[in-house]
Amino acid sequence: LSKDGRVVGIRMRERPGGDSFFENEAVRSDLQLLSDRNQTLDVLMFQYSLDDVDMISKRLPKLKILINHVAGADIEGKPADPKWIAAVQKAAKNSNVNCKKSGLIQQSRRPWQSCSASSCFFLVALVLGGALGNLTDRLRFGYVVDFIDFHYQGWHWPAFNLADTVITLGVIVLLIDLTGTFRRR
Repeated sequence: LSKDGRVVGIRMRERPGGDSFFENEAVRSDLQLLSDRNQTLDVLMFQYSLDDVDMISKRLPKLKILINHVAGADIEGKPADPKWIAAVQKAAKNSNVNCKKSGLIQQSRRPWQSCSASSCFFLVALVLGGALGNLTDRLRFGYVVDFIDFHYQGWHWPAFNLADTVITLGVIVLLIDLTGTFRRR
């Protein structure tokens, strides 16, 4: 798979073998192979610790490591745990370690509720439809055709088009629905 340019690395999700996982010679050899092929190790922070990341990055300083899900942060509106901060700072000292800000909703442990499948599909279709409309204009004409232009008593609202409108409405309604802002309790 490494010969396919679309493959950029692997994600470690599970931890077979428990705490001795990284002591396994086959695992160490595979991680070295990943490093030799300039691939990325994507670490999902549910089964691994920042100490694991620090240890791997020191053993294989040329291996690109990407920490997912905000490095396992608990996002609850409180100050971060000092032990977590220290572990992040320790891992961050390794130049081959990067962190991806993903999984923010999961990490927040808030009661997020998703919209129904049909309404989510419709709202995402609005956003994508608007984006495709703008893309079509850009490809056909080299610019996006703006055709709604408001003027009122010397005041001018920036010109926009129907595609911009459906993108904006789709995003706003999707965010309102996902956060449950107007949902009855």
